[in-house]
Amino acid sequence: MSSKNVIAIVVIVVVLAGGAVALYRLDTGEGTRTSQSVSAKTASD
Repeated sequence: MSSKNVIAIVVIVVVLAGGAVALYRLDTGEGTRTSQSVSAKTASD
């Protein structure tokens, strides 16, 4: 069970980090291409 908990924590951290990076890119005004690519990656995962 502990290994599953570790995997779950890693997944949550990666998702939160990816969301923070996506929001940062949007705030810096890099356009919608970055947000679309990020959403596509999360959807594929």
